[in-house]
Amino acid sequence: MKRELAINILNNIIEYSEKKDVNYTIEMLNKSEYEDGFHHFIRTEKGYDILGVAKIYYEDTSYYFVFVDWPENSYIFIYPKDKHSTLLELHKINEEYNSLNIEWRYKPNKRDGKNKERKECFEKYYGDTTSRIEVPKNVEEIETFLFEMFGLVDKRIKSDNIIFNEDIITEFPEGKVYERVHKVRERNSKLIQQIKKERLEKDKKLVCEICEFDFYKVYKDLGKGFIEAHHIIPVSQLKEDSKTKKEDIVLVCSNCHSMLHRKRPWTTIDEIKKLVNDSKLK
Repeated sequence: MKRELAINILNNIIEYSEKKDVNYTIEMLNKSEYEDGFHHFIRTEKGYDILGVAKIYYEDTSYYFVFVDWPENSYIFIYPKDKHSTLLELHKINEEYNSLNIEWRYKPNKRDGKNKERKECFEKYYGDTTSRIEVPKNVEEIETFLFEMFGLVDKRIKSDNIIFNEDIITEFPEGKVYERVHKVRERNSKLIQQIKKERLEKDKKLVCEICEFDFYKVYKDLGKGFIEAHHIIPVSQLKEDSKTKKEDIVLVCSNCHSMLHRKRPWTTIDEIKKLVNDSKLK
């Protein structure tokens, strides 16, 4: 990423650190506090320009976000408490869907013969080995940015240790962010049930709104009444008092749902529909 972009993210984090009643606590370190202990990549005697170091806390979890300017690229390094090794090295910027995204690829290289399992674990959590997190444009977007960064670190650590969990959202530390997402999910689940009921009453079946796959037609009684619900707006970005409308929910099959979530930011309904329709013409 360019130096100006890294500085802009850092400045937004600094501004966020000065706000009250926020979910993340941020401590900005001065030079004497980060001269020693970190990986040699960011020691000042190597000639790299350290733009800033933030120690960011979420309840009992904390990471160091280290902003470094190299000759050709600026980086964000994320370190654990002990500072011994990097958890994430972020620098690649991907521009698509009218937004800038920080792209990071999970590439485990341990020598125990289990890297395939680690990749499968990460893909279960993320849908891909490549993650894309939108660059925060202002201080209002920092909390979502940190939520996704902490989540990515969490998934990386679990994948390194080949820890499979069924419901990823429960793996975030309990607190205001978790409670907000949980309440939104709980409320939206009732809306989803209502949407399914109305669709069954109207069409007598539940089919994917993208590819028209019918679970009952293929799986008989096993697939009766089954369909997945896609939130057009990510649940993690909704506020507790947000009102989800029926038009914000799309009923889709498992395959289309996975493809919608395969990239960050998400692929749109229209884009997946076009891919499906194009494939039918071949």
